[in-house]
Amino acid sequence: MDFSRAAIQAVKLTLLDSGADNEQVQNLFGRVALGEDFLFPEPREWNAELNKRRFELIDMDIQRTLSHAEQLELGVLTQLMRDYVDSYRRSCKETRCHIVSAIDRVSRRLAKP
Repeated sequence: MDFSRAAIQAVKLTLLDSGADNEQVQNLFGRVALGEDFLFPEPREWNAELNKRRFELIDMDIQRTLSHAEQLELGVLTQLMRDYVDSYRRSCKETRCHIVSAIDRVSRRLAKP
């Protein structure tokens, strides 16, 4: 068991050295330990139900009543939420680029004599 602990500690240090912070490492370990398949058997989109559960866990964390398993669940939910927000931002940015490009094309057509 000491070997396993040493191996996990080495992975943690490697992740921290690569630029990850403690929260990111904890979230990653939580996702691996519980396995996203354990919490969410199918790929999940962020939704109101997951958001509600995340807020419940945050409240429990503030009250210091969060179990270790719930800490891991909160880490997984937080990462899912962040992935969703990042995906949404990329999608909005791509949409804005398409709109600006379309407006530019129309403007050039209107500017031709």
